[in-house]
Amino acid sequence: EYELRVEWAAEQPGEATVVRTALAVDGRAPDADSEPGCMDPHAVSPEPLAQFLPERQGDYTFRWIDEEREDGRRAVVLEYRATVQGPPDVTWSGECVSVELPGRSVGRVWVEPESGEVLRIDEHLGGVFEIPIPPDLQRRGAPRMVIERVDSSIRYREVTLQEPDATLRMPARIETVTIVRDAGVPRTRTTHTFSNYRRFVTDARIVVE
Repeated sequence: EYELRVEWAAEQPGEATVVRTALAVDGRAPDADSEPGCMDPHAVSPEPLAQFLPERQGDYTFRWIDEEREDGRRAVVLEYRATVQGPPDVTWSGECVSVELPGRSVGRVWVEPESGEVLRIDEHLGGVFEIPIPPDLQRRGAPRMVIERVDSSIRYREVTLQEPDATLRMPARIETVTIVRDAGVPRTRTTHTFSNYRRFVTDARIVVE
């Protein structure tokens, strides 16, 4: 169980990050010195909708797919791909590996045409990717792991907030499926559900002496 905060930096007002703090593990408070597990989410990650900000849209090509109903609402479906692939970032920590493959995913987004609100985002890896395994971690002689599939789906829902009152569309559920050949856990399905949304409004005053 995590508490998530969406934060904006003053120097980048349009760029939001999601900060996670573990509240409970198997119903118990986490140990102060406990380390995140291999499959735990990152403590800090970019907000998924940041890629659709005006200054980022030039990094993608968009293609019309269809019109559908999503969550009972009319939606335009667009496919998007990155125009440039960045270098892969592979980081090992013991037997855990973190892999970032910028620009290698293909996505679809469901958008309500009247309001511009995003109702759903799906992404999948646009091909297979091989990761060399350090010699001391190789099992059964396999010199590399092969990422065969990385799928994700984010569904959004309306959330009513108080003080001040507002209705916003926020993530309700995120599902991911990962298949990695020759990995310790070759197939993984993860589901995150979100609830108890709150908004904090702060005020600041600068006093110059």
